[in-house]
Parts: sequence; C-alpha cells; structure tokens
Amino acid sequence: MPTVTYQLQQITTAHDGPFYRVYQEILDATNAEKEVYVYRTSTDEFSHIATIHDMNAWPPTKEEAVEDDLEFYRQVSVERDWLTISLMVEDVNLGVVRVQLLASALTDVDGLLEIDRTLTLTGA
Repeated sequence: MPTVTYQLQQITTAHDGPFYRVYQEILDATNAEKEVYVYRTSTDEFSHIATIHDMNAWPPTKEEAVEDDLEFYRQVSVERDWLTISLMVEDVNLGVVRVQLLASALTDVDGLLEIDRTLTLTGA
C-alpha cells in the first residue's frame, strides 16, 4: 500500500498592528495531490484543511470549480493573520496535525482500495 507523504512549509512573521501571520504551503506530496487547503469559490476565503471527502469532491483550481459550479476548490497554500501569538501558535500546530491526519487517512483509504483476500463465509 503506497504511503502518502506531504512536505509542509510553515512560516510565521510578526507585523505592526500588532498581528501575526502564518503562511503554510505543501511543497511536495507523494501519492497524493498537493492541494490540501480548501477555499470558498464565491469569496476566495480559506475554509479548512481538506478531508478525504474534500480531496475527492473539490478540484485543485478555482477555474475548475467555477466551470463546474462548485462551492469549494483546493490550493497548495494558505496565509492567515492572528491578533495574538497564542492563536498563531495554535494555527501552526493545528496545521501540522490536520495535514498529518489527511496523509494517514489517505494512506489507509488507499490500502482499503487494494485489498487482495479470500474469505470463506459460512451461514449459521
């Protein structure tokens, strides 16, 4: 069963205001598409990090989403601003956890799609 891996880059910066920016980008992916950040087609607002459903339901470009009249599309990066350092750190940590969960789920699903077994089933 092929393992899904993502190479995630995270950059944090402090700005006048003050506010704190988190930039996250999938630099590379193995056995999966890199576009894991889900955006609303009508507003281009970031919605969430993809689930397995999102990876299958939403296209990797806005153009495809517009053409097919879909509510969401996926991209390789997201940039968000936070008012506190603690919210910024939470975003960084959640980004790692959600991308890891996606990689694990995609690996598990792929394994389920490649079952090769023989069962003997007997009625009671």
